[in-house]
Amino acid sequence: MQRTGHSRAPILQPSQQRPRRMAQIFLLETSINVHGLSQVRPDAVAAAEAQQAAAEAERQRLANEAAAEAQRTAETDEAARNRRNAASTESLIASEHQWTTVLQGMIFVPTETQAEPTQAEAERSNLATVMLNVMRGVMWNNKLLQAHLHAERQQRQQYQQDLAAVTAGVRDAAMQQPSQYMELKVQKLREQFHDEATVGMHSEEEGQSNSSCLFRGISIHVNGYTKPTHQELRQLMVRHGGMFENYYSRSRVVVVVVVVVVVVVVVVVVVVVVVVVVVVVVVVVVVVVVVVVVVVVVVVVVVVVVVVVVVVVVVVVVVVVVVVVVVVVVVVVVVVVAVVVVVVVVVVVVVVVVVVAVVVIVVVVLLLLLLVTILANFEVQIHKKLEESTMLSICERNE
Repeated sequence: MQRTGHSRAPILQPSQQRPRRMAQIFLLETSINVHGLSQVRPDAVAAAEAQQAAAEAERQRLANEAAAEAQRTAETDEAARNRRNAASTESLIASEHQWTTVLQGMIFVPTETQAEPTQAEAERSNLATVMLNVMRGVMWNNKLLQAHLHAERQQRQQYQQDLAAVTAGVRDAAMQQPSQYMELKVQKLREQFHDEATVGMHSEEEGQSNSSCLFRGISIHVNGYTKPTHQELRQLMVRHGGMFENYYSRSRVVVVVVVVVVVVVVVVVVVVVVVVVVVVVVVVVVVVVVVVVVVVVVVVVVVVVVVVVVVVVVVVVVVVVVVVVVVVVVVVVVVVVAVVVVVVVVVVVVVVVVVVAVVVIVVVVLLLLLLVTILANFEVQIHKKLEESTMLSICERNE
């Protein structure tokens, strides 16, 4: 309940008049705003109508999209067909001069030597004339077709624009229709209430008056079970100058709660305290469990790390000792092998040098002996030649 207009709901003071205080307490007991059956049915009807309008708009949109898709497919096929025709026509137009020259060359032209054509020349001339006229007709038809396609394309674009505008208007009207319907319905119910109140005031003025202005400026809305009933509260508001709202409006109806609010606040505080205590206990238990688990995990991890470190150290020491021993043995073996190899090489080199020297000396001695022998033989032969020549000269002289 609230006062109409933009004024705030008044706070009840002890100094107010007793009838008004009793009326406020009576309304407090009978018109607490608990959402119930009175608002569910009209709201459900309005929601169903809104859903039906939205579904109708969606069906209309899908139908428009399907029609637009079919139209786009037809336009695509027609455009492909027109492109093929245009390509053929363009090929004909491109070779128009050539075809015109050929066909005009087929037409018979009278000369001084031949004034009349033969039958073959006449038929060829007639055929060339017919083909030339057909080609010109095709070209003229192509020009008309291009103009018609241009006009049709403009009309189609205009139709699509008009269709889009009409569709947008229908969609906007369908979206605004539920809210407008509810506003008109609420306004009609308020006018009926006002007329009923006016008729009641006139009838009571003629008879004995039981009406008052006790509830003037107060609006109530009942959306659940009350005692007195929904209809009795409405009659009370009619009789005493109040306003009865069939549909809840935040700007027109505000429910004033005094005792119930206090009880609710106490219950909420108790529930909050209980929840806080439970949460604190749960948090403490969880923290203790987490701490114990963390300590156990840390101890286990430390023990495992120590064991692993000791094992690793032992393994490393053993590996280092083995590696050192292997390295020393390998070094000793390598050194011994190297010394042996060096000694063997030196000995072999010395033996080879001695053998080579001996061979060289023997060869030199043999060469010297051979040379001496050759020189001795050469000298003997020279002496023999000299003796022969001397004997020859002596014999020549003697003769």
